[in-house]
Amino acid sequence: MTRKHLIAITCIVFLGALPQLRAADVPLDAFPSDADVVIRLKQPSATIEKAAAMASTVKEELGAQIRDNSPFIGMLISSPTLAGVDQERDWLVVVFADSEADPSVVFAIPATDADALQDGLPEKMTSFVRDDWVFYCENAETLTRLEEASPESSASLSSEMNEEAVEVFDRGDLSIFVNVDHLTEVYADEIDAAGEQAGDQIAGRLGALQMVPGLDVNEAFGGGAEGAKEIANDMLSLAVAVVIQDTMIHVETYGDFKDGTSTAEAITGHEGSPLSPLATLPQGALVYFGLSGSLIQALQDGVTSSMSIAPPGDDQAEKLEELQKSLEGVEFASVTGAIGLGTAETGFLRFMSITEASPTDKIREYNRQSAELMEAELEGQGIKQEAEYIKDAETIGEHDVDLLSVVTIVDPNVNPFFGAIIETIQQAIFGPDGMETRFVYWDDRYMQMLGGGADAAAEALAGVDSGEPNGLEEVRAGLIEEPNVLLLLDVRRMSFRALQAIASNPDIDLPVDESILDAEEPEPTFIGLSIASEPQALRTKTNLPGVQLESIVRLIMALREMR
Repeated sequence: MTRKHLIAITCIVFLGALPQLRAADVPLDAFPSDADVVIRLKQPSATIEKAAAMASTVKEELGAQIRDNSPFIGMLISSPTLAGVDQERDWLVVVFADSEADPSVVFAIPATDADALQDGLPEKMTSFVRDDWVFYCENAETLTRLEEASPESSASLSSEMNEEAVEVFDRGDLSIFVNVDHLTEVYADEIDAAGEQAGDQIAGRLGALQMVPGLDVNEAFGGGAEGAKEIANDMLSLAVAVVIQDTMIHVETYGDFKDGTSTAEAITGHEGSPLSPLATLPQGALVYFGLSGSLIQALQDGVTSSMSIAPPGDDQAEKLEELQKSLEGVEFASVTGAIGLGTAETGFLRFMSITEASPTDKIREYNRQSAELMEAELEGQGIKQEAEYIKDAETIGEHDVDLLSVVTIVDPNVNPFFGAIIETIQQAIFGPDGMETRFVYWDDRYMQMLGGGADAAAEALAGVDSGEPNGLEEVRAGLIEEPNVLLLLDVRRMSFRALQAIASNPDIDLPVDESILDAEEPEPTFIGLSIASEPQALRTKTNLPGVQLESIVRLIMALREMR
């Protein structure tokens, strides 16, 4: 899997909200195969009540607001009064794209009284009735074509949906299906233009990062944009199901790709992993993650090459290639990790990971030699980086610990601006001892710890040695059991700590309620994202707890107020 595929697939997955349709009482066969987007709301009255009940578990008034505002749902289907609308059956909205005009939006709504429903529509709408469904649209030409089409045609929208996508679509309280293959054909010119411009636009907005030594913003974002364009062109369809549960929203997506395309080949053959070491990582972290073994090699090579402040020269590139070959024969099963937050005195970063792999003696030597490639100097800028890897540098409990130290040194006479910045950043992130990474090796796995010094490493190792579960199995319920990628993110506690830090710093003049300083930290809850590759397809499952959604909304509002 190429680097651009890894970047772009991750971005596309984090955008997922698009499912599929072939429910028993929904007239999908009434729509031709060139329909581009289908949205289904399952039994609106029941779905609204489920949403209100879920919101009430966060705050009772939120549930009451959803119920009170439920009549306004008619505005979404251009039927403000909901006269004659059956709210006990599914609603459909179907979009037809047009590269030279606005998309045509067709509503297919079940009726208890078809005449009353039609009479309540805006004058600009054209409509017709088939069975007890009312079809209506502003574009009379589109609706006429739909009315004259055979509802049993083999070239209907249903023919664009495979079995897996249909299953996903049918599960959703809110479902969306995107006929990506046809949509990218309609907007081919726009997609090409977007791919050329997106990276430059993003990089321009982050122009200050261009000044950071060793960082190529244009390459990073430009490659991601090109990869996203290629994935869009390789995709057949995307289906998403949004399911409202008692205390959370569950989202499942399924995207399938054209046979023989580069994306289909890139995602094929990657087995998932149960990521069992995740249960032994320390409690209290803000982020947990896991990757299956097939993704680890590319990640490790990328990390090694990016640790240097300068781009590798010819000699270094050759050594890096040789170093990567030294891992031939190593079998990687998984990597799991946790990211926590420390203090200003000891450094804010707390990172630890466990990698299941063997033989670990090759990995240990790989890590030692990697340190040599991290040493670099930016000529004329007064910046150099020194690295040292010491085997058995420490003993923590019963474990021998290797130590990797990386130090960036800036000559203040040559580069006083970046010298001050780098010193401040190193102190804040890593603490007074700088960037120190500790390694512990077993026969079939190894642990890596960064930040917090020996004390944080000892705490992390104690948790692994005890074998006591950390409670994440419950958090993972409903996610993919053996994913290729897993991410658990506690936005609620992250935003709480960020606001506390702002409120406690008199030098930061931002409107934050100082009462947060005396407030108790919220209980841990996690947004969960899991991704798995299947033959020519990607599937995701995501859990969004109600309390996390509320925190995200509040954080966005706070950031807007600060801005």
